[in-house]
Formats: sequence, structure tokens, C-alpha cells
Amino acid sequence: MMDHFKIRCEVNMSSEVIVTLSDAGYILQAKQLFSSVYHNSGWKGDYLLLAQEIKKDDLTWFMERGIIVRPISKMHTGSFSKHPSTILGKFHLFSPEFKRWKKVIFLDADIIVEASLDGLKEVEGFNAVPDIHFKSLQDQFRGQNKLSGEKEKTAYKDLERMYDIEQPAFNSGVMSFDTKIIANDNMFNLLMDLHSRFGPIANSDQSILNLFFYKTWNRLPLFFNNYFPYRRPTWKPRYIPTDSIIQHFLWDKPWTRDDRYFDRKWRLNLARAKDINLCDRIGPVKVWNEDKKIKQECLLASLNRGNGKIKGSIYACVDLIDVILGKAGLVIKGLHDH
Repeated sequence: MMDHFKIRCEVNMSSEVIVTLSDAGYILQAKQLFSSVYHNSGWKGDYLLLAQEIKKDDLTWFMERGIIVRPISKMHTGSFSKHPSTILGKFHLFSPEFKRWKKVIFLDADIIVEASLDGLKEVEGFNAVPDIHFKSLQDQFRGQNKLSGEKEKTAYKDLERMYDIEQPAFNSGVMSFDTKIIANDNMFNLLMDLHSRFGPIANSDQSILNLFFYKTWNRLPLFFNNYFPYRRPTWKPRYIPTDSIIQHFLWDKPWTRDDRYFDRKWRLNLARAKDINLCDRIGPVKVWNEDKKIKQECLLASLNRGNGKIKGSIYACVDLIDVILGKAGLVIKGLHDH
């Protein structure tokens, strides 16, 4: 997988890798993402770009900074006409070649990383953040009232028969997983088979990934994939930034607006992208403590609950507190045993 382009120095291979996905129209976004990871998170592992139909000269920029480039072919089938042609590219993450790493972390390119990502290295299995407004599996597919052809109606009947569509769903913009889950070298093809069957009613690649990891995915805290970079307290007339480890811009993209906050951060990260040098790593600008994690998880859950789903935000807080107390208990037990 390592490309042959010239790099500045010999980069030691790590057991962990951060990956993003880009075509020729998203090169600046990929540069900004990697820059925010490099300058803000203190990430010590590998960096990898899944590159779809990008010119060699543009790929050279990434390789010169020690970033691994993995070219992929276009797989857009027309099922997701409202999405970019890279929509199915995430399936490549589950190819056997990724087993060279123990841990894979995928980040969408419309993300800004603001603090240490070490927490994503500690989780096991397949992990992601609940979808926006704690949506269910059913929400990942077009509703019955929007289906016309027999193929679509048959696919929806199969969906209801094979899955509990009220199960929680995850967002595929941030995913962290052990490559032990790539136990089947045919995993990529299995994902494509699911797409062939349910693609006609699916909203995106996220729909298919939710089927593949049905009832087996683990929930990450919301601060690892925050959909609400801004909030408006009732006592303030203007929106204010929301603190998070990972900011995910689903709607208003920072490179298309002038909000004098995240757009400035985005442009600064892009300007500093030229200084990425994986032979010379720097530490994180922020490392969140457990108190801040609990506080922000409760806040983000309240923003994310949506549609009156208050229970979701309460459960998110309770679950996180349980996890933190559980880890604290293990530490205390270990000290006691010694």
C-alpha cells in the first residue's frame, strides 16, 4: 500500500492509523483535517489518505509529509445521487491490507480536530457515535411512502424482516475499530453485497455500515463526533461555539461561511498544513480530563437529543459516568492488589 513517491525522511510504521477520504474536489479539506490532527491532537500514529481520482502532483504533497496514499477506484453506483462519488469509499477500510495496523480511526474530511484523540485508541471492537438526534436504523433508509418500484418495496420488506429497525444507529463520520474485526478477507465484498441488496432504499454508505455492524457496534461519547459546533443559550442572542474534541460540520461548512470562529480555525489549520512533518511530531494542545468529559457529554447530549428524545441525553450522561466510574474502579482495584 505504501506509495513510491518521495518523502522527507523514513517514517516508522505505527500500529495505529488515522484515515480520511478525498477526491480531487476535497483536497483542501483533507489537508485541513490532517493539519488539525497534527497540530492539535499530538497523534503519534500513521496518517493515510484514501484518494479517489486525484492527480499524482496533488498526491505528492501528502507523500512529502509522510502521509500514506492509497488510491481507490470510483464506486459510485447512482444509488446515492445527492452524495459525492466517494460515498462508498469507506468500505475499503475493511480490506485485508488494513490488517497491517491494529487500530484504524476514520475521520470525514469535513472535520476539525481540537484535542488529543488518544481516547479513540483505548476502545475495542467497532466504535462510533450515535447518529444525530439519536436516530434509529429505520432513519437510515427511505420510508415506505417514498418507495415506488418493486425492487425498493421488496428491499424494505427484507429490511423489516431481517432487522429490528428501532435499534440505535451510528454516524459513519468518525469510526474507530480493531482490525481483528477483519476476520473475513471477503469483508469488502460482503459490504458491497449488502449495498446491492439494500442500496435502492439506503440513504448513504452509513445505512449499509449500520446493517453490517447491526447490534455489534459500541457507542463512543458524543465529543468524539459533535454535530453541533454552535449553540444558543436562551439568555444570549447569538450562537456561541461548543467545545468538543472533534467538530463535525454536517451542514454549514467552515470554508463556505464567515462566522469569525470556526472558519478562522479552519483557514489557520489549512495554512499550517504545509508544516506537517511526520518525522517531527508535536504534543497535543489539549488533553481532556474526566470532569470535562462528563460535563461536555451532558451538554452535547442535550443539544443532540432533538425531536423530544430527552431520554437519549439522560442515558448518554449516565452511560459515560458509568464508564468513567468503571475505569476508576479498575485502577483502584489494581492499586489495592499491588
